Amino acid sequence: MILNGGKTPEELYQATMNRTAFLRKMGYEVIEAWSCEVGILKGELPKKETKTYPHAILYDFESYGDKNYRKEPAGALTIENAHIPISVSIGDTLERKPTHICERDPAELVRKFMKEPERRAKNIQDQVRVEFVPEDVHLLPKEQWEKIREWCDQVPILGFNSGTYDLNLIKTYFASVLAEEEKKIRVAKKGNKVMFLLTRGGPFPRHHRLSRSGDEL
Repeated sequence: MILNGGKTPEELYQATMNRTAFLRKMGYEVIEAWSCEVGILKGELPKKETKTYPHAILYDFESYGDKNYRKEPAGALTIENAHIPISVSIGDTLERKPTHICERDPAELVRKFMKEPERRAKNIQDQVRVEFVPEDVHLLPKEQWEKIREWCDQVPILGFNSGTYDLNLIKTYFASVLAEEEKKIRVAKKGNKVMFLLTRGGPFPRHHRLSRSGDEL
């Protein structure tokens, strides 16, 4: 007997067995259902969707002018004072209630600031996993599960006007604290503006980007 496509039932059966063997070799857990045993299966396959990351952490630094910082780096240039970070406010789109930190020592202020996004990011990552990770994720190959996990962990941290001010305000203290834990930091700049910092591990979430407000994530 010859079926549609010019193949015999035996050839179709063997092609199915070959395809199943290939999927198992690629790391998939194959669940088989033969129509001759269970009848015609009804239902629709899930459609591809593009999802925007649903949450973000927001921060904003305040500073004061230190008049004791007077310097003359050049004959025609005199710096009368320096902007020193004194406080920071942090919130996120999940928890909503903001945290306000005020600290006279700028290095300690930045250190405390870095701990707060870690706490908030953990809550966001847990919520995103509940909303978006499928129940049968264990059936996927390791590479695909790794991509899903990375997407869930990429909590964006946004600042207001931080590309021209906030990140430059704290960069000295921020870099020294990050260097204690981070082996590699990716920095994107546009002229004198810091567009984002991308880190993995350390005091911040495993995968996040510290960005200026308005960036495309």
